[in-house]
Amino acid sequence: NAESWGRSALRLPLVSMPPNFRTLRDLPQTNERSAPLLGAQRSSTRSTDSCFAFFFPGFSIKTLLFWITIVQVIMFFVSLYIKPYAYFSCSLYVLGAKDARSIVVDHQLWRFFTPVFLHSSPTHIGLNLLSQLQIGFMLEQTLGHWRFFVLYFLTGAAGTAFSCLVFHCNIGIGASSSLFGLLGCQMAYLRLYWNKLGPARMMLLMTLIMLLIMNFIFSFTFDNVDYAAHIGGLFTGFTMGLALIPVADSPPAWLEKGRLIGSLVTVGYFILTICLMFLVVDYKSECVSTSAYCAYFD
Repeated sequence: NAESWGRSALRLPLVSMPPNFRTLRDLPQTNERSAPLLGAQRSSTRSTDSCFAFFFPGFSIKTLLFWITIVQVIMFFVSLYIKPYAYFSCSLYVLGAKDARSIVVDHQLWRFFTPVFLHSSPTHIGLNLLSQLQIGFMLEQTLGHWRFFVLYFLTGAAGTAFSCLVFHCNIGIGASSSLFGLLGCQMAYLRLYWNKLGPARMMLLMTLIMLLIMNFIFSFTFDNVDYAAHIGGLFTGFTMGLALIPVADSPPAWLEKGRLIGSLVTVGYFILTICLMFLVVDYKSECVSTSAYCAYFD
């Protein structure tokens, strides 16, 4: 039960595509030299992946997202198998759940990144990963593998950091901070290519708005949802998208300034949140040691 140990990450709904389009590449564009739609660099070898690509546009096993998802599934079964404690939350803590006191007091900095690999239930991991696969493959093919890797894990860490500032003593898990980071990056894509997308831009915009409204309604409605992690991931996803998304011919006049602002805001976000965590909030006196608590039940 997620409510027994803290706030878990929210599961995003599946991205719906119009019936006549299988990927964003099929959306109409204004001209031949207009914006490269997400996933435009996808491989031409589609025979073995075509079945999965119908449900997950741009699907390929040769992507980092695919292998990140495999690791997340493995970690879920590991968390179910070990259960060394009376409470499932302690199993998640041992595997790397977000815990602000452990990060600051015990200097366990890996907990900024490891929560994205952990989930609390079959429903939690199922909906998170389905959503991740729906929106992630084309974005990775647009950004390239290593830019996507940086985006995925830094937005996850950004969500963890902001969650530590809002919910001082709760542990947290889930890939939703990174999922919101992917949505934020798609927002940046729309901003960069708005004048080149033609009719496609309104459909993409409405899809993003629908997803964001639905998820923020859930974020602020249910007690076990870490809305702070979502906000942190979404914000840094947008700023990092401005800095990372490749631009084709005829870039907007403000591109260089936009990249600079996006980079500086992202760096400033991490400096500010980390300084607040380590210099302002007194986690040692506010929060019980989760490590000692779990050791009591060992």
